Amino acid sequence: MYSLLWYLSILAPLTTLFSIVLGAKGVVSVSVSSLIAAVAIIFEVIIVLFKKEYTILQTVINQFSDGQKIIVAPPSLGGIDRLNLDNIATLKLDVPYGSDSITLRLDVVTKELSVKTSPEILIEQAELFYHGNSGSYFFDIKSSFKHTIEIEGKKFVVKLLSIKNINIPDVPNAKEYSFSIREIV
Repeated sequence: MYSLLWYLSILAPLTTLFSIVLGAKGVVSVSVSSLIAAVAIIFEVIIVLFKKEYTILQTVINQFSDGQKIIVAPPSLGGIDRLNLDNIATLKLDVPYGSDSITLRLDVVTKELSVKTSPEILIEQAELFYHGNSGSYFFDIKSSFKHTIEIEGKKFVVKLLSIKNINIPDVPNAKEYSFSIREIV
């Protein structure tokens, strides 16, 4: 199973060692450098014999993981009304929502509408929503805080972490809903 060259590589340090042993008994004279060389060769052979080489294959699967927030406020004041599921789908704020719960709707198609404003009334954004048969997910802090959403062959765990009131001037009842979103295999 081993080649002749392998056997010779084993015999060479052994013959050197044999010469050293005989030299120690006065049969052969031995220099310090040949003693060091023999020991180094023996250690190298031992390492080669007992060292096992392994090829480690590492598969890296990039899974989506993110912390995102829904902020109930106008967009110009930092409002965010949707979560992004790895650019595959979105979850948009829907009703009902409040101080202990929120509803999100999967893949709502929105169309911005033109608006008329006056000095007394300012409308920042008006949208028309079409959600067809898209799924609706109700989250609350106490019991229904986590949902698994499967879309286009991927599964995401969306978890409501917290709901808190935030202070934004001229925005009554501004809220921040914090989520963790994680893709699972």
